[in-house]
Amino acid sequence: ADAKLQPGEIWVQESITDSIFEGSIELEGDQVVPTIAGHAWITADSTLLLDSQDPCCWGIESAVSAPRDCGTTRKFQSSSTPR
Repeated sequence: ADAKLQPGEIWVQESITDSIFEGSIELEGDQVVPTIAGHAWITADSTLLLDSQDPCCWGIESAVSAPRDCGTTRKFQSSSTPR
């Protein structure tokens, strides 16, 4: 969006744990097709409980954004397996 990464140019991101990810983009007509490569490991398995009575269940909204309704209480569970 900011034209900082040119098509075919590789962007390398290294974390404080020395893991490295490489990203690039290609253009297909007026669409941007991103690619990312690297290795990651599961470090947590978590469950989020969102309460419809909590006015901040989706975070604190800024004054210029429309508030979101949480609806009913929902439970989100994250469980991934290595690929």
